[in-house]
Amino acid sequence: MTDRRALEARLDAAFRDERADAATRTRALVDDLASAGASPEHRALLGRALLLLARQRSDDLAHAEAFAVASEARAVFASLGDDGGRLRAERMEAVALLRDGQLDEALAG
Repeated sequence: MTDRRALEARLDAAFRDERADAATRTRALVDDLASAGASPEHRALLGRALLLLARQRSDDLAHAEAFAVASEARAVFASLGDDGGRLRAERMEAVALLRDGQLDEALAG
């Protein structure tokens, strides 16, 4: 599915999804966005979906995965020149490290 509006609607729904397995649906959305196209609009949606997935995985106590996903989001936002998105992703990286008990690494980032 490459229709940006449909993907954006799915992302909006994902932000409201509070079910226990929400990360599974968000991962599917991330995969769809990654293959949807390289337009800046699609890439921006991908960055937002990655940040959501990072938060969900951190909430699920999967901190290493949360860090990896947040790092991917940081790269997406950096490629777009979106400093605000990049900073949000860096903050999510630090949160994942802190929740994993890696205080020194979180402070160094």
